[in-house]
Amino acid sequence: MVPNGTVLVTGATTGIGYATATELVRLGWTVIVPARDAKKAVALAKRINEYVVSSSDNKGRAIAIVNHGLELTSQTSVRAYAAAIREKVKEIQKPLSLLILNAGILRPTVPVTEDGTEVTIAANHLGHHTLTVNLLPELQEASARGFDTRIVVLTSSSHRLAAEELFVPHKTKYHQNEDWTVLANFSVPSNYEYFVAYSRSKLSNILWAQEVAQIVNSSSISVITVHPGLVFTDITASLPVAMQIGQLFTFPVLALLMKPKTVGARSTLHAALSPEFSAPLSTVPYLENCLPVPDHTEYYDFHSVLAARKLLWAASVDYATISVAKAREEED
Repeated sequence: MVPNGTVLVTGATTGIGYATATELVRLGWTVIVPARDAKKAVALAKRINEYVVSSSDNKGRAIAIVNHGLELTSQTSVRAYAAAIREKVKEIQKPLSLLILNAGILRPTVPVTEDGTEVTIAANHLGHHTLTVNLLPELQEASARGFDTRIVVLTSSSHRLAAEELFVPHKTKYHQNEDWTVLANFSVPSNYEYFVAYSRSKLSNILWAQEVAQIVNSSSISVITVHPGLVFTDITASLPVAMQIGQLFTFPVLALLMKPKTVGARSTLHAALSPEFSAPLSTVPYLENCLPVPDHTEYYDFHSVLAARKLLWAASVDYATISVAKAREEED
């Protein structure tokens, strides 16, 4: 894939996202790198550019949206950031042809967003949903102009736990009498368990990507999902102290199993750049270690999975619409 457009990488401040953004700049791409704070985004872009210049003679560059941060748990922030990106790609005259939805969180407490939504699903799914929907016109324009246009969605193999929990009747490990319809409920449940919330958000990533692929099919935009594997990142930094201490004791074993972030980024980069994933695609590939493998939704009733996709998409659209209405009420 020739670096002739602009790419947005969410979660580029650390870990896999940082490694992904840095490598894309090294390969010649113009990469937009967001952060919650706009000043941090500017500093991040500068750091990436200085590193790449010192190690390469490439002409790629990282850029930041100077006056806007991106807080994925805030629909208001996401809409404002998407609008700023639309202006930015017009300014630099390089269309947005690659969207890498990399950011993700894991929270052991029961935090909620400003509008009362469970924060894991808000950051890992709803924020990316609204960001993508608001940027689809730019992606479709890039595709219409002949650019190889893609949406890469990072998920996790933990989506399998949620799939087994919600698609297998009477085999609910964590919560009795729940099925896939719970994916459309974005509030905090009374029996909150953080890893259940995380695995469900990762299943939502898979289902959402499948539905997006159907929606953009006529626009020749590829949608690819990626599990980067076990990678040393800071996603577990918010875990309880006792669990972090436990990680220290198991570090020798983890060191054998887990990849550095530069290796973890390889599947993302493969999905973003390999010619084999150029549109049109008949399915949404799911990559592990750069290889397409079945995602876990393929093992369950097709009609239930399809219904879950449709329900999740409709609920996500409703959530975003209600957020817009609330914002207008506050302005009035």
